[in-house]
Amino acid sequence: MNMRDVSILTQLKTNWKSALSVALVSVPLSLSLGIASGAGPVMGIITAIIAGLVAGMFGGSRFNIVGPAGALSGILAGYALIYGPSILPIIALVSGVLILIIWALKWDKYLIFVPSSVVHGFTLGVALTIGFGQLNFALGISGLPTHEHLIQNIFETLSHIGLTQWASLMTFAVGVAVMFGLLKWKPRLPNTVILAILGIGFGYAASTGMLGDFTIPTLFTKYGDLSLTNFSLLSISKGMFVPAILSMSAVVAFVVVLETLISAKVADGMTKTKFNQRREVLGVGFANIASGVFGGMPASGVFARTSINVRSGATSNWSQILNALFVAIISIVFLSYFKYIPLAVIGAILVYAAVRMVTLEHFKKLLHHDRAALYNALAIAAITVVYDATAGIVVGMLVALFIFARRFSVATSNITVHCNGTQCDINDIDGETIKEGVVIYRFGGELTYVNAKAHTDRLHEISSNKAIVLNMKNLFSIDADGIEALDEIIEDFIARKQTFYIAGARPHIHEFLKQHQWFCDIHDTNKIAPTTFDALRAIENK
Repeated sequence: MNMRDVSILTQLKTNWKSALSVALVSVPLSLSLGIASGAGPVMGIITAIIAGLVAGMFGGSRFNIVGPAGALSGILAGYALIYGPSILPIIALVSGVLILIIWALKWDKYLIFVPSSVVHGFTLGVALTIGFGQLNFALGISGLPTHEHLIQNIFETLSHIGLTQWASLMTFAVGVAVMFGLLKWKPRLPNTVILAILGIGFGYAASTGMLGDFTIPTLFTKYGDLSLTNFSLLSISKGMFVPAILSMSAVVAFVVVLETLISAKVADGMTKTKFNQRREVLGVGFANIASGVFGGMPASGVFARTSINVRSGATSNWSQILNALFVAIISIVFLSYFKYIPLAVIGAILVYAAVRMVTLEHFKKLLHHDRAALYNALAIAAITVVYDATAGIVVGMLVALFIFARRFSVATSNITVHCNGTQCDINDIDGETIKEGVVIYRFGGELTYVNAKAHTDRLHEISSNKAIVLNMKNLFSIDADGIEALDEIIEDFIARKQTFYIAGARPHIHEFLKQHQWFCDIHDTNKIAPTTFDALRAIENK
């Protein structure tokens, strides 16, 4: 036995417990998220097995668990409703290809520019979509027409509230209470597994007449027998590629990469390690392609199962690989028994998962420190619920960009006045003193298209009988619009016969400015000084 075999054997011994712990949670969650995505329970299991196995083999995180995700289910449910569940493997395949393109072009590094408020707003919207999507399961209502938008389905259910089966409602309420009760009193216990086992026993008793005439809708009543033999490899035909497939897959790819990287970073924060971002993106791209080929749906990194993986003692990506294999074994042996789980129990599991997706602490911080971002996050959630997740993400990103531009459009600068040997802030002295002194205008940060007008307007308001010094020591970046703004500022100074100097420009800024004629012209008139002190001395010597 060589060293490589010993190393693998050690990894297997170290990680099998964490893999089994995650698998026990993954099976009922994958069933439930498959249903929430409009795909059905078996497709959720197939996704957990195939995507998890491939991501573990090619990914760059030692701890990240990839599988069916709540963040995706709200998006996928809408697509499945419009085009049918058979569209989901196609989306998985195409989104996987798009993720590989993102990887090849190294675009994943730009995802850090997505504000956390957009992510949390989207997550809140998806959580609400999942939660309200369980109304029919919770109330035991079936046979209602389905609509394209969630809000329409909610109204449809409420208009038939009289059809509520109290057995389902009570089962749902008890299920939710059990989940949150165990979370509070025994947080280390796998509450999802416990509720699933209790649900199977309860549903079996009701289905076999052990409870007399008492009945309750189960997975069997809705989906029939459950078996991994029910899946089939993707069979591609020209008609399957609907015109919207590319835009739908692009949204899914964006969410998959974002959620996967965030989940991996969460694991790094728990373990004080650092994952390989490039490999993780590559791995999740391959995982989605494989999931689609085997008839699964899109998958991403998932926070909750990743956290369980870390807390259970995982040390390498072998835990993810073994987790997928354990999910397959558990499903092969026990999946037929899951058909007895009441739909109300599935609803309880999904509502619990939806609540756990939302981080209230983040919204509290936004409330106290960034109201604009808070309102944007809430708007994203509302659009996701009322219309769809794609619109929520697009509108949220545009609004976040607008908020960013508005904040950076402010002219970052410091203005002081030198008069009679003293230096004062421009806000602390009167207009006459400003006129008699030398005004020092210090640019801060960047002079770009975002804030060029603000700098121009601010300097236009300032005049001095002595001189104005444009200090560029803290100007680190300038673009074409910034150059045009400087051109306008200089022309304004000349038109007003205002004495001015440019001082302290950094070498790269100086070289950039030298390419423009107006800078050369003022350079020839000795208007360029190495420092503000040199500019002040030149002014005093005149």
